[in-house]
Amino acid sequence: MPPKIQIKSNLKKKGSYTFIGDDHIFCIESKISFQSDSEFLYIRNGYKLETYSVLFQLISSKIIIKVGTQSIDIVISRDLGNTENIIFDKYRFHRPLIDERKYDYSGEYLKLLEDDDENVNENDCLKFGECMTFVNQKKNSRKMDEMLKAFNSPAVLQTAKGNAFGATENDEDNIKAVKKIPNLQKNDAAVPQAGESYAIVRRKVIEDASPYHIAFVIHQYNNVNITLEANADRGNHFYPKFCMYDTNPEGRTFHKLLSGKYLENYTTDEEKEIYHSYYYNADTIVLQSRNLEQVEKEMELEMKENIDKSKHTKSVENDSSTNKKRKKNDDDDELDDRSHRKKTSKTVGGKSHKRTRKNIKPKSKIKKMQKK
Repeated sequence: MPPKIQIKSNLKKKGSYTFIGDDHIFCIESKISFQSDSEFLYIRNGYKLETYSVLFQLISSKIIIKVGTQSIDIVISRDLGNTENIIFDKYRFHRPLIDERKYDYSGEYLKLLEDDDENVNENDCLKFGECMTFVNQKKNSRKMDEMLKAFNSPAVLQTAKGNAFGATENDEDNIKAVKKIPNLQKNDAAVPQAGESYAIVRRKVIEDASPYHIAFVIHQYNNVNITLEANADRGNHFYPKFCMYDTNPEGRTFHKLLSGKYLENYTTDEEKEIYHSYYYNADTIVLQSRNLEQVEKEMELEMKENIDKSKHTKSVENDSSTNKKRKKNDDDDELDDRSHRKKTSKTVGGKSHKRTRKNIKPKSKIKKMQKK
């Protein structure tokens, strides 16, 4: 038998829910024991969040909304069989994320048929983390929606060394940024505060494997971080999921869960395949917000450039259309000229004027880029 990993966790699985500690203030739905994510976050009815907290502000600005209440029976004493019924307020992200790419929904597992840069895909972990960072500070939900739908945008997050994360399409740039972080600040020691994000990044690029995953921290309570995360390739109308991770390095940390630490002592091929589906060759770091005033300036500049490109494209299309009309007129005139020459060639010495067709500039193609 493989050795068991000693865990000092403040996450308590009770029935179909995972709670933080034993005071039953926060919980999420829990499908499996070692990893939990939930469409809903449950907060004990009557509990008062600190008004300055990130979670309170997200609820106040209606980014996270209350959708009802839930009565949960909690076992207080297994020996005596005592249970307590507690009412929780039930919260969810205010809307599903749109992914207009083509999927096959017919099988047991969802299958992405075509990954393209033409259809809107809001369900991107980095993009979502950036948007949550932005709306947390700027309280501008309209801007958040614009950012979610954008195909490209300036980097919003950076490492502790000040290197922008996801600023280019080259995953090697993110790997280099992670290497600059001291080992003492990585993996189980990477503990973001509310308003910051986890980032687990593979040490090398693996074909057909996601290079990183980002999780935005919405609240910190009793040595546990509560996150809200997007998760790519999950189909259209996907609700971001709430997750919980210990901040104690000896607990169920983000790094242990996402790197497959509890599965590394596999004994079967099936277990090996599951293990390799995790970020087993990766480091975890903390991502912080860049200066958002600078980010907004970059957004404005990018918007202006896109408008200029759009005008240029329209101008090229108009030129192309005009030249087509000119070509048609030239051809008509040439037919008239030929007809005229048949009648007058003798009088003009048999010389004819040849029209030179202008070169038509092809329609320019502006490549749209999207972060993965």
